Amino acid sequence: MEIQLSYNLVSSPTGMRKADLIAAALEQAAWADDKGFDLVELAEHHGSESGYLPSPVLLSASFAACTSNMRICPTIIAPFYDPVRLAEDLCMLDNISDGRLDVIIIGGWVPSEFEMYGVSPDDRGQLIEQTLQVLRCAFDRQPFEFDGRKGRITPPPASPRGPKIFVGGGVKATARRAAQYGDGFFPMTHATGYASLYRDLCAEFGKEPGQVINCPVQNIYLAQDPDRAWDKINTYAMECNNFYTKAAQTTDQSVPQQDVSSSEELRRQGLFPVMTPEECIAYCRAQPDGTRIMVQPSLGGMPPELSWESLELWANAVLPALKKEGA
Repeated sequence: MEIQLSYNLVSSPTGMRKADLIAAALEQAAWADDKGFDLVELAEHHGSESGYLPSPVLLSASFAACTSNMRICPTIIAPFYDPVRLAEDLCMLDNISDGRLDVIIIGGWVPSEFEMYGVSPDDRGQLIEQTLQVLRCAFDRQPFEFDGRKGRITPPPASPRGPKIFVGGGVKATARRAAQYGDGFFPMTHATGYASLYRDLCAEFGKEPGQVINCPVQNIYLAQDPDRAWDKINTYAMECNNFYTKAAQTTDQSVPQQDVSSSEELRRQGLFPVMTPEECIAYCRAQPDGTRIMVQPSLGGMPPELSWESLELWANAVLPALKKEGA
């Protein structure tokens, strides 16, 4: 099990300035670096009214520079990048972090984003394959060749085999790509058989399966009085939830979030639980291997004073208990 800090910069148009959200996130990461959190994850979307983070690689470099222990994990929508440029940037990022980089490669799913980048969703599979081929060559310190282009990425990554590549998505082809090119698999849906399919395909490719990431909740907020805390944070949870449900209305993509009309419905949905430290410890201990517990300190543009209340309980009450028992 891993505990990850996650930042996506989602906020309402009248919420905190992005510059202030970013400054608070970097301050929190620097503070959290030696508290037992395992990684910082940065997601990617484009053109949203909420100001969702569009540049995870760029922001990851800032997180890498202000931390020393936590791994850095940007999620990359591969079709929106030139594979060679991306490989160079990620190798540099691995050097900035001194080998602490992981990367999640996904295909994207929001139609307006493909239109914005002038990319056809029909070409998504081919573009993902090209990106994974180049990244695998770059991280393995080998020359690449695709589509008439060839060369070698320099400087190489800091870590011997380069950053770990997790391939994410919700279709069967994702499991094959993860087995062929990746070091692990992040099924965006928990449809029965995807994890076992990935393991079977790894055997066909003659390699040991990597980690299969399971991320069951969107955020765990800690408080000694969960009901009172929910009254403070529910509007921010709703802001985050609404981003995904609105985006899903434009496509046939399935998302775990549900369209709700009240904070009570949102709380019953269970993706944004508020727990006491004791409840959280019990919850974490019950999770299967490969689970990542998500902590979004700036959930929906939440002001820092609310973030710190939860973060300090994580650092002082929950993480020491989990690390002590190896949960």
